[in-house]
Amino acid sequence: IHFILFVNLFSALKKRYLLFKLPIQKYCQYSKNVRPYFNMKKSTILFLFLKFYRLLWLAALPILRKNRRLREGIKERTSSDHFKRADIWIQAASAGECNLAVQIVRTLYFKDCPCFQKTKKILITSTTSQGFEILNQNLSKFNSSQYKNISNPDNISQSIHINQITWFPFDIPDLMENVICKVKPSIVVLLETELWPSLLSAAKKYGVKVVVINGRMSAKSHRNYTLTKWLWNKIEPYAVIAISDTDAQRFKDIFPNSIVDVMPNIKFDSIIPNSEEQNTVYAADISNIISEDE
Repeated sequence: IHFILFVNLFSALKKRYLLFKLPIQKYCQYSKNVRPYFNMKKSTILFLFLKFYRLLWLAALPILRKNRRLREGIKERTSSDHFKRADIWIQAASAGECNLAVQIVRTLYFKDCPCFQKTKKILITSTTSQGFEILNQNLSKFNSSQYKNISNPDNISQSIHINQITWFPFDIPDLMENVICKVKPSIVVLLETELWPSLLSAAKKYGVKVVVINGRMSAKSHRNYTLTKWLWNKIEPYAVIAISDTDAQRFKDIFPNSIVDVMPNIKFDSIIPNSEEQNTVYAADISNIISEDE
């Protein structure tokens, strides 16, 4: 609610700042082989928004540190030091999304899905303690040869490796840039509607593909995003895979330059097993999207 109020206020004031040309300071050292292609100087409004957004986060941090749900893992949520290099970053907010993340990893593990040309390291993050627990319970021993949660251990691919399971960092602009610089992912997978301005901005700046899978957007959310369309147009994801034609149309309205497609809702497939044929179709769709950078 506070975020929506803030962006609406910022929308009303943005015309006042169009005359200003502020220099952009690069404060993130990235790999020499990866050059930022997103010219922030052409987006003064976004630059100013992120500055104000950062101030809001800094003001809220003392409160967040005392929050019962967020103080767990607060050190990891506010630092980039512990992050490891990964090729694919999957963000799953709560329990439902974490079950979906587990299903995605499992489907990528089978040989009958499109395989990567080389081993891919995967980072998985979560926002809630329940989601974090689900990830650890299901994937902490995933790289072990004694992993038991697949029906046919002989029919697996060794092309993926769970590199790290940790907390999703707070969406503070400079923190999120540091995380992107540390992880250096080729692709970031967001489940459902995890649209974080600083994450999207940092990914756009350094040429990292962002894909929203199982995307959904209610009519109310669409109205709110429409009010701040000026912001999302500048940091839109590479692709959105929505759960219905209605959701896809809403995403297309907010992100006109993104690839928007439809795929059946797969959240419940991670909880209630469906037919093998159906899971294979979903697995192929997902792995094709994620391995597109090969």
